Amino acid sequence: MRSTVRHAAVCLVLAMACTATSTSWGAGFPGTRSEWHGYQQYDFEVVGGVACRVVTPRHVAEGRPWIWRARFWGHEPQTELALLAEGFHVAYCDVAGLWGNGEAVWRWSQLYEYLTAEHAFSPRPALLGMSRGGLIIYAWALKYPARLSCIYGDAPVMGLRPYVAGRDEGDPELEKVSDWMTAHGLTLRLAKRSGHDALFRVATLAAHRIPILHVCGDADESVPFATHTAEFARRYRDLGGSMQVIVKKGGKHHPHSLRDPTRIVSFIRDQQTRVAAEITHGPFVGHVTDSTATLWARLAAAGRGSLVATPVGGGRAVSSEHEVTAETDRCGHWVLQGLQPGTRYSYQFTVAGKKCLAGRGFSFRTEPRVQRHETRLAFASCAREDEGSARVWRRMLHADPQAIVLLGDTPYIDSTQLAEQRSRYREFAAVPSFRQLVAGRRFYATWDDHDFGRNDTDGNLPGKSNARRAFGEYRANASYGNGKHGIYSRFRFGGVEVFLLDTRYFAGTEPSPFDPEKRSLLGAEQWKWLGRGLRDSTARFKILACGMIWNEAVRPGKRDHWGSYPHERDALFRFLGRERISGVVLIGGDVHRSRVVRHDTRDTAGYPVIELITSPVHSGVIGNANAPHPGLVADFGKPHTFLLIRASAGVAYRALQIEFVGQDGQPFHKLELTESALRMPE
Repeated sequence: MRSTVRHAAVCLVLAMACTATSTSWGAGFPGTRSEWHGYQQYDFEVVGGVACRVVTPRHVAEGRPWIWRARFWGHEPQTELALLAEGFHVAYCDVAGLWGNGEAVWRWSQLYEYLTAEHAFSPRPALLGMSRGGLIIYAWALKYPARLSCIYGDAPVMGLRPYVAGRDEGDPELEKVSDWMTAHGLTLRLAKRSGHDALFRVATLAAHRIPILHVCGDADESVPFATHTAEFARRYRDLGGSMQVIVKKGGKHHPHSLRDPTRIVSFIRDQQTRVAAEITHGPFVGHVTDSTATLWARLAAAGRGSLVATPVGGGRAVSSEHEVTAETDRCGHWVLQGLQPGTRYSYQFTVAGKKCLAGRGFSFRTEPRVQRHETRLAFASCAREDEGSARVWRRMLHADPQAIVLLGDTPYIDSTQLAEQRSRYREFAAVPSFRQLVAGRRFYATWDDHDFGRNDTDGNLPGKSNARRAFGEYRANASYGNGKHGIYSRFRFGGVEVFLLDTRYFAGTEPSPFDPEKRSLLGAEQWKWLGRGLRDSTARFKILACGMIWNEAVRPGKRDHWGSYPHERDALFRFLGRERISGVVLIGGDVHRSRVVRHDTRDTAGYPVIELITSPVHSGVIGNANAPHPGLVADFGKPHTFLLIRASAGVAYRALQIEFVGQDGQPFHKLELTESALRMPE
């Protein structure tokens, strides 16, 4: 009977959408239209008159994400309003008086099926439950754990047993939960043993890796923090679940939410892509050409995984299979070949017969044969697994670069033990906002001292082969040094070619090819590779990027920089002039400041070579790194920064637009480098 009613309920909604003539409606939704905080609200009914509601954004985000409010419509709506501004829909289905019982879950199912089937809403909404709303969101999650992206509970009720424990029949406190017990058909004796609530079914949620955020006051008398959220969080984390708890010190049950909902909104936004448990880390997009792409993922178990990429506009799919083993820490590189140039592909991993990716963002675009659009590259260094760094990844996502380049100390490892190297790469890769960022755009990297193995170190560091092994396992660059030593690599994007240098592995280990009496920074083989690459490059702009800075203006006592190898830096500048190589720009990180240095290289390179320094992504600015330099153009001690470079694609106007982006997402310094300014005079 219930399946018949379910079918009738959906048909009722569809009939309203098709036949109503006296009803105000729009955006394809039935029912009565009204305004809610400046957005269009649609009220309609399903299942014998149960009220449902949808509020539509002005601009719908990719994948049609939505947040599903449970109970107390309109109370403290700041989270919903912020998400509406980002393109989320807001939905509501009235289940008052049902206390999260089976009837409530069934009613929610009707709205879910209607919104996902008829309006192509994401199959994985974010659930929002305040107070008693916690009962229905967790009841839904327990019934359909694959049908949600995340849970935001605000002082949520987590179970009945904390309210009945130690109570006897006739206790006046039981009046407060009598309707609850009736809704579930429970006597007091059964209520004391009840295990149907989320508080006692934690394993089901943890097995599906559902991300959870709770916001609570630790002095809440209505829903005591200790016996509800704190106890639930302890059990959930013990089973490997990921849960954040924002505790309002001294906070009561009211007010709900946060005055500034940024942390809540960021959490929900970050969870809109979902990766099944068969993939523990990633996936991310690595090196891409006009016909190939490398994608990376780490699997939960050794075995074979398959990858299929399909053109977004339709066309022939391309697939790749790869087997991961414990020998590589279950990390794998899937290489797709035979792709079409200038084409966006969506991709899907299948492991053990199960499709692993859901939601938006799992895509990449191949390089076009002829670049007709602007090139956007983001560079960053010195990041941690903290909220400040996570905000940078989110702002970088908003800037929408086509490729991300990390310059080192990403992550901080400070060990060459292979187990520690791998563990730190995993922790860094698990940051949700970083994971979302690199799932849909190319990601390249080099290292600096801390991820190489030790602060301010060089290539004489014991155990450096372990560092190289872990780097190759957890990164997907075009190449890794000569295949046996080092990690230097290069890639091209439109009119820009990036040379990622390795300034650690070879440093101080052999005589310089330019002065045998002195030590080399790059090593003879890397120098030959760089020289050939620069001669052969047809790109208008060549970026030489590494972890170190290229000048000697550093804090007292610091020696790991190009200024300690002036014979090699000067040899590079002379090479540029001798070979008439134009368009070279230097980029470095490491020193926890953002700087621009103009090297006076007109007599060697034939034009002034510009150095850009971007650091840090985290908050650790170093004050005394503001050292003087005769070519210093700009210096900023700002936390949470990255560098955005745009290259114009027009024939008549060729330039790099440089932006140093701050923690508010806005550029705090800009400059332009034209092709003509980076060229030897005729």
